[in-house]
Amino acid sequence: MKFAANLVALLVFLALGLAVPAHAQSRAGPFTERQREILRTVRSVDGYIDEALHKEFWGLFPDSVRDDPTLPNLLNDLLGQVGEAREQFQKETWLSARESLASRKVIKTPGYVAAVRALRSATTNAEFQDGIGKAISSAERLLTVAATGQALQTPEGPVFITEDLVSQVLSGIEASEFRGKKLLSPVWDGRYVRFDYPEVRVSVLAVTPYTLERKDLATPETGSIKMIMLSQRRGAVAWAAISYLQTKGRFENPLRSLTSIARAGIEGSGAAGRPPVFSKWRGMDSTTATGSARTSEGDVFVAIRVIEVPEINGVLQLFAASELSLADAINERGILEETTQIVP
Repeated sequence: MKFAANLVALLVFLALGLAVPAHAQSRAGPFTERQREILRTVRSVDGYIDEALHKEFWGLFPDSVRDDPTLPNLLNDLLGQVGEAREQFQKETWLSARESLASRKVIKTPGYVAAVRALRSATTNAEFQDGIGKAISSAERLLTVAATGQALQTPEGPVFITEDLVSQVLSGIEASEFRGKKLLSPVWDGRYVRFDYPEVRVSVLAVTPYTLERKDLATPETGSIKMIMLSQRRGAVAWAAISYLQTKGRFENPLRSLTSIARAGIEGSGAAGRPPVFSKWRGMDSTTATGSARTSEGDVFVAIRVIEVPEINGVLQLFAASELSLADAINERGILEETTQIVP
């Protein structure tokens, strides 16, 4: 989403992805520029996939190619033959980046060294090997950037490597691989899957996994609170998040505290709106609030529900945003409410 940079750190580190060999591209179309753009969208750390994107990707193949029954296996072989090794390599690269950031010198963990070795031996294809070499060179640059405090150049512009960014990217890698496999299947599968997030005290039903990150939230009523947030894009114009805030105990004044948190959630997204409304949700105290923000790229609408949950000694926030309308944002929040199960 265009406004997501105000809500969640973005990073598209495409250099760690492996290109499709030229001879394979000729059999698969080749990929059009739009198909390559869709691949980047789906597999980026803050990416998404939906039925419309899947349909567009497969519809761009010529009929003669799309009707070839061997195409799905070909695509999975081409883009997935080193998938497991690549995913492990990406994870170990960012774990090494975390160590390099903390030590202020390049650190290559044993896991990283092993992952590089596994990636090099994952395939004998010469063109894949060339891509692997480039990916490893990019990883080496990332470690240097993390160790020296320089900015990493990405398609979104320069980005500093921080602990929060490393944590988010590590979480996003798994979601990225999940979406990539769904894109390469010729039949769209939009069924909900259960994902468990014990750190956030919830299980959720969703088409793809969420990305996890940690933040600090401060309000006049509650002071500084550690927040763990799940987030995901819900298509090209919508975004959703579930956050857990641990509290020191029950609120003395639930109305005031929950209202303050809801207001902070709306204002923290850059929006403004009406005062929060106190209500019950599944028998628990909660507040709801909505708002909108005008940006240079158009209006953004947000909706939030904040719930005090005694069983988990904390507060849950269900947050949704949309570029379409306030009604769409409220609808996305409703989907969150229906698909979220609290796990004490």
